[in-house]
Amino acid sequence: LPLVVNPEIDAEHLQQAAVQKMKDFNKQLGSASYALLYPDGTKIVNIPGTETPFTLKGFKDALGKAYQRITVYICKLEDYLSYYQSS
Repeated sequence: LPLVVNPEIDAEHLQQAAVQKMKDFNKQLGSASYALLYPDGTKIVNIPGTETPFTLKGFKDALGKAYQRITVYICKLEDYLSYYQSS
């Protein structure tokens, strides 16, 4: 689902906004904890390849894509941890 947010949003607040939007459209999601992920499955904390904390604008600038072309994912934290502990 598309999500319209402030470009200066950080990873924590982007995750909260994304989860809320998903819950608005899917009442079965419940109250699980979620992880915000890059397309390669890594958890979003910093801009990739840097120690710079994630902001949407910083990621857009590093990626060189328009905001409309940026894709990130949310995943149940339990599933994320289970996958990475088994690999």
